[in-house]
Amino acid sequence: MWRVIWSIDEGTIWTKDFSEEQFLKVKIGMSKSEVQSLLGDPLNNPKELQNSQFWLYTKQDSGTSDFDQRWVIFDSKNKVEEVRKSFFID
Repeated sequence: MWRVIWSIDEGTIWTKDFSEEQFLKVKIGMSKSEVQSLLGDPLNNPKELQNSQFWLYTKQDSGTSDFDQRWVIFDSKNKVEEVRKSFFID
């Protein structure tokens, strides 16, 4: 219900060709290359991907907008530790 009320302030930037169906296939323990083969490149700077533990497939369009979070978080061994799917209300 809240999402309907607040949707006027929704401002999500999505990766090119994002697929919710593919995102749902990401599982704990997957490697970065497995995630990339499912979802393509995240919004992160390509030069930072190998060192980044957070791969962002969405982000806010402004500092105060509500947005859909679709993030994949990796552990120190570059395996998926968390798959974040939520709606962030700012």
